[in-house]
Amino acid sequence: MRIKGILLFYAHRYLQSIYLVLPLLLWFIFLTTNFAIGPQYFASAIGANAMVLVLLMAWVAYAVNSIVSDTALSIAVVHTRSWWSVYWVKWLFFILVAGLFSLIGLLFPIGRWVLESTFFFEKLSGYHFLLAFFLMWGAALPGMAIANLFNRHLIANRYLSVLLVIFVLVCGYVTPTIAADYSWWRWVSWLLPPIGDTLNSLTEFRSLTNGRALTFFLIQLGYAAVVAGIALLNQQRRKMD
Repeated sequence: MRIKGILLFYAHRYLQSIYLVLPLLLWFIFLTTNFAIGPQYFASAIGANAMVLVLLMAWVAYAVNSIVSDTALSIAVVHTRSWWSVYWVKWLFFILVAGLFSLIGLLFPIGRWVLESTFFFEKLSGYHFLLAFFLMWGAALPGMAIANLFNRHLIANRYLSVLLVIFVLVCGYVTPTIAADYSWWRWVSWLLPPIGDTLNSLTEFRSLTNGRALTFFLIQLGYAAVVAGIALLNQQRRKMD
């Protein structure tokens, strides 16, 4: 089973479920609402997009792990003769889905900007939209990584695992607020998704040309990679391959 076959394996099961329709529907509803009234700051609008996208992509990742049965997963591993191949292609699927949602999230502000050039306070260019795409894409990955970590093989109780995912993501959101009052929280924040600082900064500066944009993307990517590696080691330890 080649890469294309494993991608189709995940896509087929995901597309057959209701878990594609609901996140997409909520995403369209939010985007329609977020870009209904202007003018507004482009960076702040993208920050709001990223905040919602983190939760939606966590939902997608958790759903994919839930709808793929152990039997189907074992068959895929047998065909590839490697758990690692199945795992990294699953993450390729995650990345592609996050990219698709990010692209949809970018089309809405582009459409408003084309129809009404004064909808955003900033003077925008293609560079702004490119940065916005990567910022949303990068922000989605930590959410997926956390949801992928707390899967049914780590925590059998589904309700508990969902609550843990939500709790960790919320803690990531509010980290800047808590750390402002309790300095020791900064040490705890190393374990949490670095989404709070990123989203706060997006609302603080008025242009995505700020040099921190690339740094934010790399931080999100690095965190997601570390958590994905931990999840892989945990599943290998449980002899899933």
